[in-house]
Amino acid sequence: GQCCALSAASRVVKNSKGIHVMTTGGSGKGKSDAFATYSKQIPERFKLEGMLSDKVLYYKGEDGSLVPGTIITLDDKSPTETLLEVLKDATTDFRRPIKLHTMTTDRKAVSPTLPVRCTLWICKVEAVGDDQIANRMLNLWVDDSEEQDRAVVARLTDEEARDDDEDTSEERRETLIARAMWDEI
Repeated sequence: GQCCALSAASRVVKNSKGIHVMTTGGSGKGKSDAFATYSKQIPERFKLEGMLSDKVLYYKGEDGSLVPGTIITLDDKSPTETLLEVLKDATTDFRRPIKLHTMTTDRKAVSPTLPVRCTLWICKVEAVGDDQIANRMLNLWVDDSEEQDRAVVARLTDEEARDDDEDTSEERRETLIARAMWDEI
């Protein structure tokens, strides 16, 4: 959580080169849950989650659906070599927009742009197999202990034991406050 907070804050620090987070470790240790929990605090317009095609970040930047300061979360996704190159560009030139010079199907030259200050949060069982990406990330490893396993099982059991009448669709007040703070920042 602290690393996600630092990473989210790095998007708005004028002289920051960005803090990108990669969490690795065994399956079922809470990596995805940790990112999902912290991600709830981030306003929707600053989040991109899910599977990404190779050049989608450039085109989403061009159409305005990817804004400067977006947190891009890859949860147990294996990026292609081409997408890894895009991610390297995003982390290397954090404070500058990055243009992709390409052609449309009708042979028209276009230059869609990856917005500035996009931040990466990656969680995988095994690290992304590219040293240049790993060198640009704050690398975290999950707790592999039996105690952590018990804690994860206890939390899952607690969540499942909640009263069915409890409205889980309502967001906690604290989450809404945190989101409003990040929106203001």
